[in-house]
Amino acid sequence: MIDVNRLSHAVAIAEHGTFGAAALALHMSQSALTRSIQSLESEFRVRLFVRGRAGAKLTPEGTRFIAQAEQLVRHAASVESDLRDISAGRDAAVNVGMGPISATLFLPRILEDLLGLTNQFPVRVKVGSNSELRYMLDAGELDFYVGGVPRESRVSGGEEGLRVDAIRARSRLALLTREGHPLLESPDDPDLRRRFPVVAGTFARDTSVGADVERHGFAAPAFVLDDYDLLADLVRRTDAVLLATELIEALRPEFGLRRLDIDVAPQTSANYGIVYSQAHRLSAAAQQVAGLVRETITVAYA
Repeated sequence: MIDVNRLSHAVAIAEHGTFGAAALALHMSQSALTRSIQSLESEFRVRLFVRGRAGAKLTPEGTRFIAQAEQLVRHAASVESDLRDISAGRDAAVNVGMGPISATLFLPRILEDLLGLTNQFPVRVKVGSNSELRYMLDAGELDFYVGGVPRESRVSGGEEGLRVDAIRARSRLALLTREGHPLLESPDDPDLRRRFPVVAGTFARDTSVGADVERHGFAAPAFVLDDYDLLADLVRRTDAVLLATELIEALRPEFGLRRLDIDVAPQTSANYGIVYSQAHRLSAAAQQVAGLVRETITVAYA
C-alpha cells in the first residue's frame, strides 16, 4: 500500500528544492524527512534525488516518480476535504473541469450561477487540457468536465469508459485576426498568408490536420498556449492569426477579433458536451451543477 505521507514528503522536496526548506514547510525535522525519503527509495528501488550544493536535484527516474506522486497527493487531499465536509454535515464538493476553449466561451456566463450554489456545497473548477481532464475524470478527481469533442472521436461514440451529454453547441475551426489586419483586406494574397504566424491551443492544433491550415498557404501553428484570453490579447497586439473556434467572434465580442472568410477546416468540427465517467455515479449536487452548466451553454449558443 502506497504511503501518501511519504509521497507528500518527496513532492515537497521537489517543490522547495532542498531537504531543509521542505522540512520547514512540512514542520518536521530534516533527519526525519531524510529517513522518509530513504525508505521510499528503498521500497521502490529507485533513487529520487541527488544532493549537491545547489540543493536536491531530481534524477530522471525521480522526475517520472514525482509526476505520479503529485497526482496521488492532490487526489488524497481532495478526498480528505470531501470527507471532512461530509462529517460536518455538508455535501461533498462538486469538482468540475473545463477545457480551455469551453472556459473562454462559457465560464464567464456560468460563474455567477456557480457562486450562488456555494451556500449549499463547495464548487471547484479546474481548467485544463482535455487529456488532463480525462485523466482526472478517470482518477475520480472530477465529477465531470465540459469540453469540445471531435465528432468522429472514440469519446463521442461512448468508448473509453466515458459518456458524453452533447450540448447543442457545435463549432468549426476558423482563423481570427485583430481589427485592421492586412488579411481582412486581402485574404486571398498568398504572400500575406505566409507572412503571419499562426497561434493556437492544443485542442485546436490537434483537432485540425496540419494540412488543413497549410493547404491554404498558412504555416502550421508554431506557438501553442492553452489560455485563450492571453492568445486573444496577443493577436490584438500583433499580426498573429488565431486558429480557434468560430464561436469566439460571436460569444466573446469584447476580444475584438474578426473571422477571416476562409474555410480552413471544412471537414473538422466538434460538439461541446459534458463528459462523465461511466465508472462513477454523480451525486445529487453534481447533477444540479451539470444541469446548470448545460442550460447556461444552451442559452449562450441559442
